[in-house]
Amino acid sequence: MRIQGKLYAMAESEIVAMVPAEKLAEIKERDSSPLLKAYVVGHEGEARGNLVGIGNVVKRWFRSAIEKLHDKIQSGLQLFHGHGPTNDNAGRAPIGEVVGKKLMDIEDRISSVVACWIYPDFRHLPLDIASIEADVDLRGDNTDQLYVADIGQISGIALGNSQIETPGFPGATLLGQIQAFAEKEKDYLDPTQNPMIRITDDEPPAPTGPEAAEKRKLGELRHEVEQNKYLDPATNPMIRPGPGE
Repeated sequence: MRIQGKLYAMAESEIVAMVPAEKLAEIKERDSSPLLKAYVVGHEGEARGNLVGIGNVVKRWFRSAIEKLHDKIQSGLQLFHGHGPTNDNAGRAPIGEVVGKKLMDIEDRISSVVACWIYPDFRHLPLDIASIEADVDLRGDNTDQLYVADIGQISGIALGNSQIETPGFPGATLLGQIQAFAEKEKDYLDPTQNPMIRITDDEPPAPTGPEAAEKRKLGELRHEVEQNKYLDPATNPMIRPGPGE
C-alpha cells in the first residue's frame, strides 16, 4: 500500500494572490469560471526521475538548485497530462499553463510552488501531482551520489494522478484549488453574503432584537395615548360631546 499525504493546504486567497491582477483579468476574458490549482513542483531533498537515455535515478536537490529552478519557471509555461517520451513538446496538447509562482518554506524545506490555470476542457481530470520537465546539470559528490548543480531549459510541467503515478519529488502534490471567480464576485456584491455592504433602499430594513422590540412597544403606547387624547372631548376642542354626555 502506498500512502501519499498532503504537506500543506493553501487557502483560496493564497492561490489568487500568486496571480498578477492583469493576468487574472486576461484569464477571465477567455474563461468565465477558471479553475486554478497550486502545486509544489520542486523542493529540497532527494527526487527520483527519469533521465532520457539512462533511466530512473535518484538525485539530490539543494536549496540553491531549487532557487534556480524557481527562477527559470515563467508565466505561460505549458502543462501536459503525463510525461512525453522526451522533453520535446512537439505533438503534445497542453492542458493548461502556469500563471503565477511563489517560493515557500513548507515542512522546513524550501519549495517552488506554481499556480496553474487548467483549461476548461481538462477541468474534469483528477490531477493531484506535478513533475517538472527540464534539462539539469548533474554532478557527483565524494560519495558518488548525484546532485543537481544547474538548471537548463524547462520545457513543461507534467500533471498526473497519484493513484497511478508517483511524482519525482515526494512532496510534489496539489496544495489547493479555486474555481468560479464569477460566483465569488457575485457573492462579494451581494449584501446577504458580504456584511461590509449596506442596503441603501429608501426604506431601511426594520431593526431587530430586544432593544428594537422595546422601542416598538413604547411607540405603540405613545400612539395609543395620543389617540385617546384625540378622542377625548376634554382634551380635543374639535370634538363636541353628544346629548346626555
